[in-house]
Amino acid sequence: MHRTIQALKNRTKSHYILYIVLVLGIFLSFSGDSAFADNMQTNVRVRPSLTFTIPISSISMSLNPASKPFDTKTIPITVGTNNESGYQVFVNATGTELVNTDDSTYTIPTLTSSGYTDANFPANYWGYKLDSGNYLPFASGNVVSSSTGPTEKTTNMTLAAKIDYLQSAGTYEIALNFSIVPVVSTNYMQTMNPSECTETPMVIADQRDGIPYKVRRLADGNCWMIENLRFTGTELSSATSNVAAQYTDANPYLINGTGEWEELDGNTASYVKGQMHIGVDNNNNPTAWYNYVAASAGTITSGVTSEAKYSICPSGWRLPTYSEQMGVLSYVDQYSPNAGGGYFGGALSYSSNGYFWSSTLTSSTEHIGWRYRLIYNIDSNTLRVQEDVPGHGFYIRCILDTQTIADATNLQDVTPAMTRNTAIGATADLVDVRDGQTYKVAKLADGKIWMLDNLRLGAIALTQSLSTTNTNMSPSTTFVLPASTNTGFTTFTTPLINTTYANTVVDTTWGIGSNKMGTYFNYCAASAGTYCMPEGSGVGNALYDVCPSGWRMPTSGSSGEYETLYEAYATKVDFKTAFSGIFSGSIRNNGFVYQNVDGTYWGSTYSTGANMRGLIIQGSDGNTIDPKRGDFARRNGFVVRCIAR
Repeated sequence: MHRTIQALKNRTKSHYILYIVLVLGIFLSFSGDSAFADNMQTNVRVRPSLTFTIPISSISMSLNPASKPFDTKTIPITVGTNNESGYQVFVNATGTELVNTDDSTYTIPTLTSSGYTDANFPANYWGYKLDSGNYLPFASGNVVSSSTGPTEKTTNMTLAAKIDYLQSAGTYEIALNFSIVPVVSTNYMQTMNPSECTETPMVIADQRDGIPYKVRRLADGNCWMIENLRFTGTELSSATSNVAAQYTDANPYLINGTGEWEELDGNTASYVKGQMHIGVDNNNNPTAWYNYVAASAGTITSGVTSEAKYSICPSGWRLPTYSEQMGVLSYVDQYSPNAGGGYFGGALSYSSNGYFWSSTLTSSTEHIGWRYRLIYNIDSNTLRVQEDVPGHGFYIRCILDTQTIADATNLQDVTPAMTRNTAIGATADLVDVRDGQTYKVAKLADGKIWMLDNLRLGAIALTQSLSTTNTNMSPSTTFVLPASTNTGFTTFTTPLINTTYANTVVDTTWGIGSNKMGTYFNYCAASAGTYCMPEGSGVGNALYDVCPSGWRMPTSGSSGEYETLYEAYATKVDFKTAFSGIFSGSIRNNGFVYQNVDGTYWGSTYSTGANMRGLIIQGSDGNTIDPKRGDFARRNGFVVRCIAR
């Protein structure tokens, strides 16, 4: 639920009017059921609920330095919940100052310290207090109400301001945003939020096999596993592991090590076979050793990638970088490292050292393809970082990924953890490494990150060869993007694209995308050459496409991603604005049709023999929207939008 209240802006030279504009934002993030009540053979599931009430639309304080220099107003905040873990209410704003609406150079700052009362409140400041407490400085992100367990509670938040003759007359405002967040007990590493990690060690299980691990926030500010990973599964999915969708099925690179370790790569930069082994260290503690193919979930098989984007870590966690490992060298006791040696020369060699993989390729020109590792020496109780051979077998300690799309540079950098950590409404401008073009992306109301621009692949680098390293393609395959053509869009079996209007701006548009029409693809091309069957046949949904690696075409049809996004917005205009829908039209047979009238977008979902499903926005005002259209003939040329995995 979202509610925005506009405040009137009045100005007088004889007194001061402070308008506090309240913007209420309530975001619910319950997953699953909050409680079970067992009674004989009956299980009762209680669905979590929250109610949030602020019964006023706006407040104002009229201040006069002579007759009324100090004033207060109270906001009652009432929350009701049946959530066993309770809730927290946060208040946020852009900045901490009241700003003069006529001249923004005049401001009233918030208090610089706490403990003030009505009697000693300082002039030319503002602040707030909760219930009967003392006044506090305002800071974005402050918790203004909280409770544990099922409850209904009202917290009174009192705002105060005081002025003297030194303050300029005018109307001063600040917009406050209140967000209520249910406190959800953490069950698995895969669902852990960065804010839940504490400096006190916590025990939390890996959802994939139920093994519990100790984790904690170290003095470097990051949340780390302080035990070694012991996962040896051979089937990885993006739902529970730090991998992309192409590793959903059994991964041939992940082979549980038994007997002798095969060090296939020796000291070279190329290596192909994953090795792992679970056992005990020299203190009889359970642990596991991994070579780098296994550590990177089969994604790093040579020394050409500087950072391992994916790993055998749980989803939401990843291998630490070289810099992050360097950041814990002074926190040995917090890191709780263990010795136990590693696999060298094909066999386990116990020693007084422990070795932990990073995600980073060494910068050494002498040791090409080697990776950095953290080394613990039990005799000196010290940590250091050094480079080593990817074929050796070392420990893994995963780090909780707190990155958002603001930390990415390229489309290909975006990870599932970034999607989870990014706030709804956040945007970024990211580069497609395949041709250097920039795209606007955003996390929309469905909780997913979408491109807000139509894909323009082929508009700059024609007939380029794509591969799984930069494109959502089947591993170990390539696809040559064809040259642009205006004719021949009658074929189902030959890939065709057209880039004539790829960078042409459409007049009728919504949202914040670039408004460029984009490249037109028939479905054989849109699927990167993998879905090129004759007209009368189809084989289900498309698994691969021309989207960047880590991205894909959205699903369509009932409960598809297009429809889910559409239903997440209250009105059609809201959807079109968030999606940045444009009237790019299409190519039928040998010509362009419906440009500046319709927008047609491919989806990955199968419809009938010759057709796939997608999204269409129709009409001069875009008033007709079908997010599950099922009659898109694969021979036609439509545009592509991509969604992050």
